[in-house]
Amino acid sequence: MSEKTIGVCLFGAGRAGQFHMPNVTRHPKSKLLYVVDAIISKAQEGVQRYGGKALETGDEALKDPAVTVVIVATTTPTHYEIIMKSLAAGKPIFSEKPVGFTLKEIDEVYAEAKKRGLPLLCAFNRRFDPSWEKAWNYIRQGYIGVPQIIRSTARDSPVPTLEYLRTSHGFFHDSGVHDIDVISWMNGQHPVSVHAFTHVYNPDIAAIKDVDTIMMTFKFPNGCVASIDLSRKSAYGYDQRVEVYGDKGMVQVENKPTTSVVLSNSAGELHDNIQFSFPQRFAEAYYLEWEHFVEILTEGKESKVNYKDVRNAFIICEAAMQSAATGQTVIIDYNQKGTDAPTTHH
Repeated sequence: MSEKTIGVCLFGAGRAGQFHMPNVTRHPKSKLLYVVDAIISKAQEGVQRYGGKALETGDEALKDPAVTVVIVATTTPTHYEIIMKSLAAGKPIFSEKPVGFTLKEIDEVYAEAKKRGLPLLCAFNRRFDPSWEKAWNYIRQGYIGVPQIIRSTARDSPVPTLEYLRTSHGFFHDSGVHDIDVISWMNGQHPVSVHAFTHVYNPDIAAIKDVDTIMMTFKFPNGCVASIDLSRKSAYGYDQRVEVYGDKGMVQVENKPTTSVVLSNSAGELHDNIQFSFPQRFAEAYYLEWEHFVEILTEGKESKVNYKDVRNAFIICEAAMQSAATGQTVIIDYNQKGTDAPTTHH
């Protein structure tokens, strides 16, 4: 692709679309041409702030040769259909996870993208956060030696709405997949087994047959062990941390406070709470992942997230859900074929 302006059609003006719109507008090489949302008022609000044209469906935008990229930020169950239609229209894809609701759908979208020679980036945003990336670089450069223990924590703030949770694909796939990707990325390999425990404290979440508390433990081929703990409710802010311990040292990613001010007096020390929610904590990561996709298009850079990463993260989630349901450790089979069977929440 040449250095001309990248014309963008954004599907979805909700949760994720709210930070994609300013990022596209902010980047010097991209321009927002269309915002598509079934609730047209949401699309109209977006274009009033960031430009472009509001649409209820994407047919007009996909036919427009000025649209050179599609961003998919709609509700989870719609991603597959939008991606396949956009690929058929010859458009490169930048998609929020997941790219498919089943393993079969994941296999199909990547096969279609490969057949058409079109880039497809699934947005695992922590890979683009400067703190996570710096920790990964320390590990790759040997500063902590051989990773032996990994701990990842993700606790939501605020509790997501029931409207969102009903279509979120469940806690494992919606939130846990990010941490699963992180521990695999940090260790440079995928785990061989998983044991998971769940509970649900929130009766509204129980009513939609999902869970709000998860603990997962993993074993890797190189002997490393890992744990992931997840909660839908963190009363003190958006809690996102990771720690990798090796035979030569340790690297940690900590939470960021809303400011760095510390008040010290005879009563002790006081500092601000950690950041409230994901748009604040990962604001820079969201911009950097878009910039990475622009570089894929304009400079031919290799994607930081590939088909194998996305496929295997899905398989690990499914294995963890199976473990939680049976109470047994599950050996993870990465050679399984995709089926049409829908996944359950837990």
